[in-house]
Amino acid sequence: LIINSIITQSGLTRSAAAELLDISESEITALLNGRLDDFSIESLFSLIRKLDCKVEIVVSGKPAHNTAAEISISMPF
Repeated sequence: LIINSIITQSGLTRSAAAELLDISESEITALLNGRLDDFSIESLFSLIRKLDCKVEIVVSGKPAHNTAAEISISMPF
């Protein structure tokens, strides 16, 4: 998960991350454990922005050789 990677690489403690993101430590624990059911896509984007990262959405046509649509996420680090 991108948020997990950003928090881990920044060296933030769970407490510091919760304070920075203005969420509870139990929500940080949920994020770090990949439990995202209680987070909307908008709130996840907001959390990523609070971590000084840019959210970019690119919509393009599906390649002819690919039978299914896909979602990809990339990080610069």
